[in-house]
Amino acid sequence: AIAGLGAGLLLDKVGAGKIMIFMALCTGAGFILTGFVNSSWQIFLTYGLLLGVGGGPVYIVTNSIVMRAMPKREGLAVGLVNSGEGLGIIVMAPAATALIAALDWRNAYLVIGVLAVVCILPVALFLRRTAQEQVASEHGLGVAESTGQQTPPAGAPIGDMVKTRSF
Repeated sequence: AIAGLGAGLLLDKVGAGKIMIFMALCTGAGFILTGFVNSSWQIFLTYGLLLGVGGGPVYIVTNSIVMRAMPKREGLAVGLVNSGEGLGIIVMAPAATALIAALDWRNAYLVIGVLAVVCILPVALFLRRTAQEQVASEHGLGVAESTGQQTPPAGAPIGDMVKTRSF
């Protein structure tokens, strides 16, 4: 939850690509380092913290990407992305079980960590910020502000934010 909040705050400032690179590296490191743990506190650090930071913001970042890419079909886009993430979980459970049976759990974590980086990092490297996002970031604005949409001033009450069209 905290990683998701951080990613949400940084999304307009640094772009989804940089956040996804960071997420890929944290996810890969979390899995790989979990393969080397020797005590329970190390599991909390590698699996809990690193994987939490790497995987926590995934819905926020991916939903933001597809909503910006398909503004007229946001519902469909978000539905497809979230279905894909659910499908990934369904596929990974038996795949991880097979890896553990074939390699032992430590090596399975190493393989999954490498696969996470190899699969996520290239996608993240190809993500580019839209022109609107770039201009907004350079001027310290949100995307809605740079496009002329009505936005409440910083520090406005939540009630005012809820009444805007962009909310």
